[in-house]
Amino acid sequence: MDCPPFSLKNMSRLFSALFLLFVQGSLAQRVRVEPEVVSYPGQTVTLRCQFPNPGGTQLTQVSWILEPSEGERTNIAVFHPNFGVSYPTQSPVAGRVSFLSNSPSLDNPSIQIRDVKMTDEGRYICEYATYPSGNEQGVSSLIMLAKPRNMATTVTVNAGNTPVIVARCESSNGRPAATISWTTTVNGNATTPVKTDNSDNTVSVQSEYMLIPQPSDNGKDISCVVSHRTMPQPETFPMKLTVEYPPQVQIVGYDNNWYKGRTSAFLTCQADGNPAPTTVTWRTLSGLMPDTVQVQENRLAVVKVDDSINTTFICEVRNSLGSGRDQVTILVRASQDEDAPVTSQDHTAKNEDVSNGSQVPLAGSSSGMETQKGPPNKITMNHILEKHYEVLTLQEAKLKLEIQKLELEKTKLKLELQNLGHEQ
Repeated sequence: MDCPPFSLKNMSRLFSALFLLFVQGSLAQRVRVEPEVVSYPGQTVTLRCQFPNPGGTQLTQVSWILEPSEGERTNIAVFHPNFGVSYPTQSPVAGRVSFLSNSPSLDNPSIQIRDVKMTDEGRYICEYATYPSGNEQGVSSLIMLAKPRNMATTVTVNAGNTPVIVARCESSNGRPAATISWTTTVNGNATTPVKTDNSDNTVSVQSEYMLIPQPSDNGKDISCVVSHRTMPQPETFPMKLTVEYPPQVQIVGYDNNWYKGRTSAFLTCQADGNPAPTTVTWRTLSGLMPDTVQVQENRLAVVKVDDSINTTFICEVRNSLGSGRDQVTILVRASQDEDAPVTSQDHTAKNEDVSNGSQVPLAGSSSGMETQKGPPNKITMNHILEKHYEVLTLQEAKLKLEIQKLELEKTKLKLELQNLGHEQ
């Protein structure tokens, strides 16, 4: 599409617009001020203003006007060569504002504000009344800074399956608002920072870190990092997570080669929990602890291995949150087997949470005998028959014990019947 010819009339209008913009730009720059002034609460701030090289412009009066972030414009200081200075009493800075010079002039009408407050932040306009061009002005923005108070804490939580707050970080009463970030190796998420505007024009910021806490997270490192304009470098708060959980238990020490006559055989009950475990209890599945066994807190020592050790030993550990247990079944050999295959222990370890009665198998535990297979020539038919024989022998001994108990009960009943007959 062809463009219309650029007429002399259009060109004249363009030059007029450019000239007007040039004049306006020149006028805007005639009042010289500092575009931005930064201060802290309690300080004295100076706001400078000049009208250099007025030329043919006649200066008649200068006024300072406060335009707060919220609220209406207010005159705070006025100077007239004939009528002197005036400080309106309704201004927010009344009693704290004054011209910088004891003898102010239109050439230097700079002002100062003492004991500045966070609420003094805003735009300060230096406005000249001139002839013939009218009012001309320059604007200084007063930026108030406040160093925040920063803190961070962890939250003690129980291991579970839902996200919970595990740490909090707060930056209070700062200006502008601080920036909060987190550094950690755990797999959680930081919440969106919440900002609160305070009555003194400061800002408080709070951030939280959420996590599905697991026992393995206990003691892990987490840090809150706070950055702010008033601080030369970010402030870091290193912490360690606190996750509480019932004891996790494992019995170690059985090597599948406990033979008759062996001495100094040991089982050790290893437990991990938070809070620390308070009690350790050893028992057997049958309820009878063999005479040759010595219980030494979390250690079970077998002075001499005999047939009575053919049983299942159970270790139960408790803390204030619940209990955990593990068990191992011992199979006593008739004699030492130098080539006995290495097997894992018969574990049925459990965590028992008192709060809900749930039982959770411990990580790394197993139920039933898991045999690591070696070369075929290491396992002979004699070994297999020997194991079956030992098991049958143990079962036979248990049956005999039950028969003896029944005979004893029978004898007691006879005696009671006899006593009843005598009484009648």
